[in-house]
Amino acid sequence: MGRPTVARIDLSALRDNFRLARSLAGGAEPMAVVKSDGYGHGLSAVAAALSDDANKFAVACIEEAQTIRGAGLSHPVALLQGTHAPDDIPVCAERGFEPVLHCQQQIDWVLASPQRPRVWLKVNTGMNRLGFRP
Repeated sequence: MGRPTVARIDLSALRDNFRLARSLAGGAEPMAVVKSDGYGHGLSAVAAALSDDANKFAVACIEEAQTIRGAGLSHPVALLQGTHAPDDIPVCAERGFEPVLHCQQQIDWVLASPQRPRVWLKVNTGMNRLGFRP
């Protein structure tokens, strides 16, 4: 028998918390990180709830970014894992997805593509999981 754990999310409180965080961010433009199915609360519902306040979303992978598009949202979307195949690059360019590049192979795919999306560069700042050495 499974555990009787239940998580309930108050989307109004989520919006209020995001607005508070944004107000404390100074001149920075915070993005709403909604990866892992909105941290288990439903990616489409969480993204829709934040859509009026977030300028950009961040997800783990291109499939999650496609879910945001499927929910009717047109915000730019950062792909925190980057891309996993060269065919992902034109899709990113066409759909407004911004891959985070963390290895040379991903850079090579972008440079070889006639369509180039906006990209981010992941620098390894000490966790030694992903990214380029400073």
